[in-house]
Amino acid sequence: MTENPSKSGSNSDSVNTAILMMNMGGPESEKVEDVHKFLLALFKDRDIIKMPFQDYLGPLISKRRAPNLKAKFDEIGGDPLRTWTERQGKGITEALDKKSPSTAPHKAYTCFRYSKPDIAHSVEQLEKDGAKRVILLSKYPQYSCSTTGSNLNDISRYCVEVKGHLDNNPPQRWSLIDRWPMSRAIVDTYANLIETELAKLPESIRAETILLFSAHSIPIWMVERGDDYTGEVGGTVQAVMNKLGRKNPYSLVWQSKVGPVAWQGPQIEKALEGYVNNGFKHFVVVPIAFVNEHIETLHELDIEYAKDLKEKLKFETFSRVPAANDHPIFLEGLADLIKEHIEKGETISAQMTRRCPGCTKPNCKRTREWLKRLDEINKDLAD
Repeated sequence: MTENPSKSGSNSDSVNTAILMMNMGGPESEKVEDVHKFLLALFKDRDIIKMPFQDYLGPLISKRRAPNLKAKFDEIGGDPLRTWTERQGKGITEALDKKSPSTAPHKAYTCFRYSKPDIAHSVEQLEKDGAKRVILLSKYPQYSCSTTGSNLNDISRYCVEVKGHLDNNPPQRWSLIDRWPMSRAIVDTYANLIETELAKLPESIRAETILLFSAHSIPIWMVERGDDYTGEVGGTVQAVMNKLGRKNPYSLVWQSKVGPVAWQGPQIEKALEGYVNNGFKHFVVVPIAFVNEHIETLHELDIEYAKDLKEKLKFETFSRVPAANDHPIFLEGLADLIKEHIEKGETISAQMTRRCPGCTKPNCKRTREWLKRLDEINKDLAD
């Protein structure tokens, strides 16, 4: 049963520090109309998808894809994203209450881009709770304009146009954790999960098993614009392999390509085909850019590749490391990350003071102006 977001974290009636856990979200239910509503919001988002006649094609494509996506959700028993987000938020805030009592009570709020609870719902709730501080936490370890950036553009629109943050000081102190690709939370957690998964394999094949680090792909036009994502995913992979002592061969592969335009590769299915043709038969997949189970792990990796593609290509081993979910190292690592962020007195990272070199989007400019304004306010409060 999904928890009520207002009940996650501290049980206190008064909240000191609110943690807004940003994610793209998923359908509000597995009904086809809610799946269509989610897809429609996705295909209208020009931070992610860029195509001609988008205002016409977006609704058409989303309507056609909704029944197929609904069938996939039915096959995995529904979308677990919100449940995992709230469970993670509860674990993080419980740890924070112990690690940082001076900023307690802490409370986590789910903040989705395409579905409820969205930024308006989250801010309304944290204001009712009397929160004095708001920390925006991206649930994406590696920054991309298509994920964290899109979330922030939507949040800045609301905070500027509805709450008037550029003209008036917000009643809370706001700050942002926009990325954490080299943090203990992601590196140590996945190193531990990989060691556990490798230990399950027969010793005779363990050393030759290829680790396939899989991440959601992005279009090449986004890479060429200067998006940080592919470099940061590669950094996470290198950090995990260093933690493991580089015991196995490995490769960074990409999944979830959508549409006819060129995307970052190699796509996982092409990589598997190439490795099998070269005589490799044993693989462990690591969802390195995903921190909780959802349709792209439970269906795309576990069904489309582990079953359907395995039958086609005839490889022998295809096991998958679980997502970070509520792993103790992960929850403790994120609590430490937030505690360090608070202690440093940081509003934004240096990376968020600039845009991608090829960016010309007005909404990205507005977001940077909003973040700069928050930084100025926080510096004034510190003086």
